[in-house]
Amino acid sequence: MNLPHSESQTAQQRLLEFAKQGNPKAIAMLLNRFKPSEDIITIIEDNANLKNNCLNIRVEYSQFPLNYPSKKYIYDALKILAIEYIEYVIIEPSIQTNPKKPCKERIDLTKELEKPEPEPPVSKQLKWPVWFPYPSSWIRMIVLILWLFIVIRIVAFGGVIIGGTVSVVSEDLMPFFQALGIGVIGSIFILTYFYHILSYIERVLFGKSSPSSFQWFPTPLSLWEGIYTPIVLLLSISIVVLVILPFIPWETCQTELLFEDTSCQNRIQNYLDSLEVIATIVWITSGLYLYQIESLIRTRVPFQKVLKFIALVFFSFMSTVLIYTTVTNWDYIYSAFANFENTLVSSELSENINATELPDVDVVNSPKIETEKPEVITPKVADENFKKGIENATNASELVQTANSKPEWEFVATQWQNAIDYMKQVQPDDSNYKAAQERVVQYQKNLEYARLAGSQAKE
Repeated sequence: MNLPHSESQTAQQRLLEFAKQGNPKAIAMLLNRFKPSEDIITIIEDNANLKNNCLNIRVEYSQFPLNYPSKKYIYDALKILAIEYIEYVIIEPSIQTNPKKPCKERIDLTKELEKPEPEPPVSKQLKWPVWFPYPSSWIRMIVLILWLFIVIRIVAFGGVIIGGTVSVVSEDLMPFFQALGIGVIGSIFILTYFYHILSYIERVLFGKSSPSSFQWFPTPLSLWEGIYTPIVLLLSISIVVLVILPFIPWETCQTELLFEDTSCQNRIQNYLDSLEVIATIVWITSGLYLYQIESLIRTRVPFQKVLKFIALVFFSFMSTVLIYTTVTNWDYIYSAFANFENTLVSSELSENINATELPDVDVVNSPKIETEKPEVITPKVADENFKKGIENATNASELVQTANSKPEWEFVATQWQNAIDYMKQVQPDDSNYKAAQERVVQYQKNLEYARLAGSQAKE
């Protein structure tokens, strides 16, 4: 039932008088009835109370936190009421999700209401993707490279000279290791102080501190950044070794002859030289993401997100390395599969031949003829085949170091083939027979590599 206009005005007048007297429920009712638009919050009238010069009101949970028009409306209304002993307004949601840290907003009536900051442009609203290293990670990686190639070289070199001289004079290695350790620790201290100065410059540029607030002693964060840098260096080098090591062609060399076979060593060195670019990329990338992970953990990103990030980076990283290695070594992989297929075909043929039934044949026993056993005469002349095979293999090993063009690699392959032929001609009764058979297997692998290198070389 609607009241007449005169009675409605009387009720509003009485409500205004109660509100000016400081009645909290009347203030809440007044704010609800005279709000200019639906964007303004609705106050729960029964929960309004006044305590210690502070008006406490509650709003629905869905309307919290307050928008600026609601704050402005409450602030202006209480300024008009001019209740001297109400200095603050505390607004709380009707439901507190965390009782230990209750959500609330405070409006100070003794000061001007702060205006909201203007919304940044769209370009500033875009967040930096977590999966891509932050600019700080790039800066720290650049600092690591500079520290590695400048500071640590100078300090460690000085430590080696001083420690090495003292060790030679005293005939004791301990001064050398002590000087080297002092040099490395000194380089870490220089790095720590550099991060301290860099952090100070950043705070001054962004207005977080004044130019006169510089502290000479490094902060704990700068100290941690200085210590974490050599940790990143060691971890990134370990990652490079773990990534590159499985793809080195160890199978082309015999393990027991690895340190004697110069051609195998040169082959591995050439392979490592071809992977120099990807090794550098792996090192820089792993360093960047180690800094990125540390930054995410330090800024208290949830641990599950950090684990997902590490898994994503590892999967993408290993996929890229695998694709690159497969493309660059496709000829070698194809030849290996071809040899494996030929081996399977030959084994199947031999099984089929053995499984074929032969017709029955009557065996005729021939009469035994007794003959005198001839005297076995051991040849006195030494077998020269082993020596000639060694000579051809030595020539091939020397030519591998300078071979670049296709004809040169073909000549190297010819030398390996000659060495194999000579080793196969060594007689079983020769003392070098076992060594010759082992070298046949080794030289065969060297021959395959020479043919592969010749197919990839330029004319």
